[in-house]
Order: sequence, then C-alpha cells, then structure tokens
Amino acid sequence: MLISSVMSSSKQQNIIVAGTSQGDTTIDVHKLLSKKWYQYPHLRRLYGWMSVVLLVQATNGLDGSIMNGMQTLTYWNKCVDLLLIIMRLY
Repeated sequence: MLISSVMSSSKQQNIIVAGTSQGDTTIDVHKLLSKKWYQYPHLRRLYGWMSVVLLVQATNGLDGSIMNGMQTLTYWNKCVDLLLIIMRLY
C-alpha cells in the first residue's frame, strides 16, 4: 500500500492519497477528525499512555544520573560498604 500526503494550496486541506492494487483512494483528513482530539476515547487513551511513558523515562534517567554521580564519591562508597557488611550479618 502506497500512502502519500498532499497539501492542497487552494483549500488548505490535508488530503491523504492511498494507493492499493484496486486503485487510488483519496481520504480527507478533516472529515476523519471532525472533533477535537480529546473527544476521541482512543486518542485520549493513547496520549495518556504516552504521558506515562514520558514521565517514567524522565524519572528513570534522573535516578540513574544521580546514582552514577553518587558512586563517584568516596564517602558514599564507604557508607554503602558499611551497609552491605551489616546486611550480611543478618
């Protein structure tokens, strides 16, 4: 399936032309998305999950950055070594 996007200069509308083995079909995007994005349940769900993924990735990167920075400090290593020795005793 061949899909190309064409911008009509006279009407300023987005049109998608999809070619199949049976011929070309023109799809008007404005007719497909006639409402606001938040009025579509599947788009709300998609954007909600994308927000969760973005938040998780941002916090994961921050935590990893902080832990890498802490591991370079000598007093951090001494504290962690002490905690590991105490944990092995139990």
